[in-house]
Amino acid sequence: MNRPNEKGFTLIELMVVLVVLAVILKFATMSLNNNDQRRLASQLSVFKSLMQETCQTALFQNRLYGIAAEEGGMRVLTFAPMSRPKTEGSDNRAGPTRFEWRPVENSFVAWLFKPDNIQSTQPLDGPFTFEQPGWRCWPQGLVDQGAVTFRAQGRTQVLEWDVQGNFFEPNASS
Repeated sequence: MNRPNEKGFTLIELMVVLVVLAVILKFATMSLNNNDQRRLASQLSVFKSLMQETCQTALFQNRLYGIAAEEGGMRVLTFAPMSRPKTEGSDNRAGPTRFEWRPVENSFVAWLFKPDNIQSTQPLDGPFTFEQPGWRCWPQGLVDQGAVTFRAQGRTQVLEWDVQGNFFEPNASS
């Protein structure tokens, strides 16, 4: 019983190759999904750190600070006296000191994922309000209550905090 010499693959060999490819693709997909979850967790960690550091600075320097949510990221602001141009012969002490929000140098932090929802208890008008959505850190150690929602590849992460700066994550869905 001599079989003719046939060239090609058997059905078993093809099935083994398909199973191996399926396993490799599954691990690659899991790795990519995990990467987005890690990046999302990293962004929340950076956000918490920035908020805590800004509020501690406000407390230690006895000065009002803010974190403004901008198109590409977050910027730290400080409520500082307006700079007045010095003119010769004028009394620069005249009139009350006026304050304005000024960006703190090198304080921009880019978003990894743009937030879907930014909530703040900051009022829309008043002497201490800035134009962008954001949060103020008060010299007394308090912060505007708020929440941020981030989404990445179907995953949602909500971060909320109270006026004392205590963070909590009410839900994390996948």
